[in-house]
Amino acid sequence: MATAIGQDTVTSIARRYIMPEIADTIYNSNILFYRLTKANKKMVQGGYQIEHPIQYARPTNVQAYSGYDVLNVAPFDVVRNAVWDWKQYAATVTVDGLTMLKTDSPEAIANLISTNFDITRMEFEQVLGADMYAGSSSNSKKLDGLADAVASSGTYGGINHSNTYWSSKRESSLALGSLTIDSMLTLFGDLTIGREHPTLIVARQAVYNKYAALVYGTGGANYDITVPAAGSDEILANAGFTNLLFNNVPFVVDSQVDASTGSNGKMYFLNENHLSLVVSPRADMALEEFQTPVNQDAMVAKILFAGNVCAWNPRLQGAFTAL
Repeated sequence: MATAIGQDTVTSIARRYIMPEIADTIYNSNILFYRLTKANKKMVQGGYQIEHPIQYARPTNVQAYSGYDVLNVAPFDVVRNAVWDWKQYAATVTVDGLTMLKTDSPEAIANLISTNFDITRMEFEQVLGADMYAGSSSNSKKLDGLADAVASSGTYGGINHSNTYWSSKRESSLALGSLTIDSMLTLFGDLTIGREHPTLIVARQAVYNKYAALVYGTGGANYDITVPAAGSDEILANAGFTNLLFNNVPFVVDSQVDASTGSNGKMYFLNENHLSLVVSPRADMALEEFQTPVNQDAMVAKILFAGNVCAWNPRLQGAFTAL
């Protein structure tokens, strides 16, 4: 069996210099991945599927009474589990033996491997970032994205959106040209229950520009708001993401929002307290060691992801869908 020259060197370089950076680089490249990773990433060890208990109705065990009134001791069951499948993604980096012969020095090998991993990483970012929004309607193997969670029909997490407690809020008739501050306030209010309210607004650049014009433009509201050059949200600013604020909630640009529609896309109002990136510790952008196939003079390394994007409470998630 032919063995590619420099395999030990390549494995050492990959594990020492590349593996620790894979997860951070990919998760931090997309704004939604970044936010969920920093605030609400859940590591789940095993299980046939991803499950989360949800309360779908109010119990009936609380009552006003006086003296010897008979108390209501009837049992109640108002909890059921929402379920999501594990979704798997993989990318490979392959180097053939002849290329290894031509680059047979530690510096050349390091440059070659680093370049190949950078190219693979960028493509992984694009695919995962797009699937976080597009969802699994076209391919059940893909992430159950926001298009699945913020929907008016269909099943999500094993529960039909027709149930009131599982129904997200959508404004599907308003075009971008008709968007106003008042219409945004209306949707924001529909998603506010007590202290619960949207914590992040995400849209494509054209929608972001429209909101900026409404607030700061010559024909807009001309609100007296000072926004630092780096953005309004400290966490986002520290990561290099710029943003505006709406109701003290960061409004950010993500080009992946409905990237396949060709329109201005949606504007998502998300409550991150009920939205998680669930990941298996066995495949959290894990980089495996290079392996040599038995019938080829080459080496292959795999980068693996297993998990899903889970909205535990879709009724607190909303979107403008016709912009």
